[in-house]
Amino acid sequence: MQLNYVLVSDSTSYRALLRLINFTLQKYHDSLSFRGVRADFSRLIKKPKNLSEKNATAIDLFYPMLLFVHRDAGNEKANKRENEIDGATDIVVKKLEGKFFFVKIIPSRITEAWLLAVEYAIRKASGN
Repeated sequence: MQLNYVLVSDSTSYRALLRLINFTLQKYHDSLSFRGVRADFSRLIKKPKNLSEKNATAIDLFYPMLLFVHRDAGNEKANKRENEIDGATDIVVKKLEGKFFFVKIIPSRITEAWLLAVEYAIRKASGN
C-alpha cells in the first residue's frame, strides 16, 4: 500500500525534508511505501495568501493522507507556531472530516542549522 503525503513549507529549500520524512515514516512503517511532494504554488494563477489557504490548496491539489506543515520557530516561541498551524489546519480538518492526518514540523532553530548538526541527516537528505 502506498501512502501519499504533502509538505507545506515557506521555501523550496525545505524540499530536502522529504527524504527525512520518508526515512522516518519508513523506519516505523516498513510495510508501507510512501510518496511525498512539497506543495509548490508558484505556477498557480491564484496563489494562496496565507497558511490556511496553502493547506487547503495542498489538500485539493494532491489528495494526501498526511499533511506535513513546516514552520520554523524563528524569533517566535514554538507554541505560537504550533497555534498558528493548528488554526490554519482546523478549517481543512473540519472540511474533510478526519480523512487525513497532519503533522507539525516546528524546529526551534532554523532547519538548515539542525540538518548541519546531524551528519547522518545531511547524508540521508542528500542521498549521499
